[in-house]
Order: sequence, then C-alpha cells, then structure tokens
Amino acid sequence: MKRLLLFSIAIILILCSCNYNNETRQKLVLADTLLYHTKNDSAMKILKSISVENLKDESNRAYYNLLMTQASHVLYMPPMPDSIINGCIEYYTKHYDAEKLAKAYYYNGIILTNKNNYQKAINSLKRGEPHAKKSKNKVLIHHIAENLSFINLEIGNLNTALTYAHIALNKASEMKRESWIAEDSYRMSAIFGAKAMQDSSNFYMNKALKYAASLQKQLRSDFYANVSAYYYNINKLDSAEKYILMSIKAKPTARANYILGVIYMDKGLKAEAWKLCEKAVADGDFDIKAEVLAWMSDVKKEQGEYKEAMELAERSKAAEDSMKARQHTEDMLALQENIEKDEAVKNAGQWMPAAATAIAALAIIIIAATIYHRKKMSRARNLMEEDRNKIEMYTQQIGSMAASGKDRDKEIKKLKKKIEDIRKHEAETVSRGKRLHKEIADGGTTIKWSKDDFEAFIEYFRIEYAEKAREAESRYGKLTTNSLFALSLITIGFSDKDIQRIMAITPGALRTIKYRLKKQIKMVN
Repeated sequence: MKRLLLFSIAIILILCSCNYNNETRQKLVLADTLLYHTKNDSAMKILKSISVENLKDESNRAYYNLLMTQASHVLYMPPMPDSIINGCIEYYTKHYDAEKLAKAYYYNGIILTNKNNYQKAINSLKRGEPHAKKSKNKVLIHHIAENLSFINLEIGNLNTALTYAHIALNKASEMKRESWIAEDSYRMSAIFGAKAMQDSSNFYMNKALKYAASLQKQLRSDFYANVSAYYYNINKLDSAEKYILMSIKAKPTARANYILGVIYMDKGLKAEAWKLCEKAVADGDFDIKAEVLAWMSDVKKEQGEYKEAMELAERSKAAEDSMKARQHTEDMLALQENIEKDEAVKNAGQWMPAAATAIAALAIIIIAATIYHRKKMSRARNLMEEDRNKIEMYTQQIGSMAASGKDRDKEIKKLKKKIEDIRKHEAETVSRGKRLHKEIADGGTTIKWSKDDFEAFIEYFRIEYAEKAREAESRYGKLTTNSLFALSLITIGFSDKDIQRIMAITPGALRTIKYRLKKQIKMVN
C-alpha cells in the first residue's frame, strides 16, 4: 500500500512537471514568434514571465537562453554573460543541430563585433558559416555573410568584404527583403568606392536608393546620412546636401547637423555651417561633441585663429575624456550585472545552453546602426600637420605660462610630456611607413592593410619624398585616403602594373583613380 502511494505521488509530480514544461515551451515558442516579427518588447515581457529557477528541462533552458540573448541584443540592452552564448555553442556541438549551432556562433559573432573584437568575431562567424549552409537557412546565411562583409570592410580586407557582400545581397534578393537589399547594396557601393571602382560604386548606390523607402524611419535617417557622406567624399556637394536634408527630414540628429555643417562650410556658407555645428555640439552625445569640436578646432587653425582653436581642442578633449569615463562606468556596471547573472545561473544549476527557431529580422538594423555611428567624413588626414599644430599650440601655452610669472611648473611639465609623446609617435609612424614601403616594393600588396597602415605610409611619403609630395599634393583639392595613396605610388614612380598589384585592382579601376585625380586638379587663374 505504501509503495502504491509513493508511486502515485511520483506520477502526479511527473504530470505536473510535464504540464509546467509544456506551458513554458508554449511561452518560449510565442516569444520566438514575436521576435521573428520584431515585436521585441512583447517578446521580452513573455520571457520575463518565465521563472528561471523553475527551468528544469534542459531543452527549455537552452531555448530560453538563446531567446534572452537575442532579445537583449535587439533591444539594445546590456549583453548576457559570455558563459551563456559559449554554453550554447558547447551544447549544440555535443547535441548537434546545424541551425541552432550556427545561430549560437552567429550571436557570439555579432556580440564580439559590437565590442570591436573583430578577430574573435570573424573566428566565430566563420565557424558558424558551414553549419548555416548545412541548415539551408537563408536568413542565417545572409546575416553571417553580412556581418563578415561589414567587419572585413572595416579592417580594409576589401576583396573578402566584397565576396561576402555578394552572398548577402544574393540571399536578400532571393528572399525579396527590400530593406536588406538597400543595406547590402549600400555596402557593395562602399566597398567598390574603397577599391576606386567608381562606376560599380555608383551602380550599387543607385540600387540602394531605389529600396531606401522600405527602411524603417530611424534606419532611413541613418541610411541617407551615409549616402550624404558618400557623395561628399567624391566631391558631389549638391547630392551630399540633398541626402543629408532627407536624413534630417526622416529624423533630425546631431550627427546629421554636423555633416550638413561640413557641407555648408565647403560651399562657403560659413555662418550657417558654424551654427549647425554649434547645435550638433549642444544636442550630441559625448562622442559627437568630441568629433565636432575637433573639426571646429581645425577650421579655426586654418583661419589662423589659434587661441579659439586651442579652446575648441581642449573642449573636444574634455568631451572625449567624459565619454571614456562614462564607458568605464557602464563597463563596470555591466561586469557586476554579468557576475550576478552568472551566480544566479550557478545557484539554479543551469548549463546555459541556447537555441531558437528563427533569427530576428531587426538584426539588420543594429548592424546598419553600427556602421553609421562609425562613419566619418573620410578625408585623408595629414597626421604630421596635425601633430605640428598641436606642438605649436602646446609650445605657445608653455611660453604664456612661463611669461606669467606664476608657479606653473607642473602644467609646463605635462605639456612638455605631451610634445615628447607626439614626437615619439611621429617617429614610430614614419618607421612603420618605411617598413610598409619595403613590403610593397618587394612584391607585397595592401589587401590586409588597415586604415592606420595607409595613413602611416602616406606620412612616410610626405617625409621621405618631401619635395615631390608637397608639389603633388599642392596641385589637388580634397583627396580621400585611397586617392592620396594612389597619388603617392604614382609620385614615387611605381609602374601601372605594380600599382594594380599593390592595390589589388584591375587596369580599369586604376584608370578610374587617375581620372578622379585629374578631376581634382585645382584650377589656377
């Protein structure tokens, strides 16, 4: 009789557990569906209604953890602890599921991308790629390719970026996802632009613009701002103005006001430009403030107003310091939250694997927003000139302090240290440029070069070939880094065949570069 009673109790407990697990599963499926249809807030409410401590079923825990990772990501919330997504990868490697393992690698990859940890991000995305292909999930294949294209464009691996951009665009076209076609076409345009293949760049830009209306309002604003920057960088100021005004119409932002200010300054509308930049500083976050104030400082230096330039440079530095301090605070808070979450997981005895049946369609928006926030007006910078201006300003400050008769030894010492650091950095840059010159002269290419590598080579060119560099640059207006690099190779004396090898471009692309350089020659009255 006692055995029968114990058996009955066990059956009741099992049935209750099954009912709870079924109810939990239904909630998870609902949350997953809501995420797929970008009802992200509603999905998060469903997920928060589930008790983590009562998630005893391993498959439900897995499902819950990936959905929480996904929901946190698309809602711009602090990321889940690394142990969760790593647990996903471990679990689905052990209990193989091609689609779910690919998704785990994908989410790990985009989290790392958002942290600017590109090397690890590429590794994770590449690991997920074969599983995505095996699962035949077109959305997942698209997103992995898109993110790989974005990262490779950022680090200057243009051929690899182009390969993955083609894959992403083809998948977007197959699925008839117009907003994705717009973003992928824009990225193709950016890559071809970086490769100095202007006809192809224009083709994909026009294609992107055809689909721009399908973008959500915020993304459309960001997209038009990117288009404006694109046209500014090829010296089409009227088109640049047209699209930045469309960006502002979709949604006014501090960065859009800044871009419009830069355009107006180039058009000679100085008062309007300055007013827009002041508004951008007033409305923008610390990163915008720092960038805009630095640009305003450069303008004042060009006008010979060194006192105002110095004040603006100091305000820019203060904004940058505030941004770093805030980021440090946020990182510390996130670290504490992650530790607390990890502890809660351990106490509940969870493995923290993850799974889901669909990727959120909104992931494209986050990637696009990342591109936009990193986008700057890509003019070739004269790093040495910037450094010399800084040294000049610091020297003037030291002279003023010494002449004041006050005890300002500590401040003077700090400024002298800044000058010393700048000169040390200059020497390192030139040394790096010299090494890069030897590499390409010995048969190397620039395929794996970073933006810093190109800038270092250009600064080396300006020092080592000073007279030729001054003469060459004085003939041209504003040049992009890519155009200035090509000009430096031509000036040094590399043959067309060598330049094609070095830059990994076709003869047609080189002709385009030379044509663009010819259009940039200043008119002398």
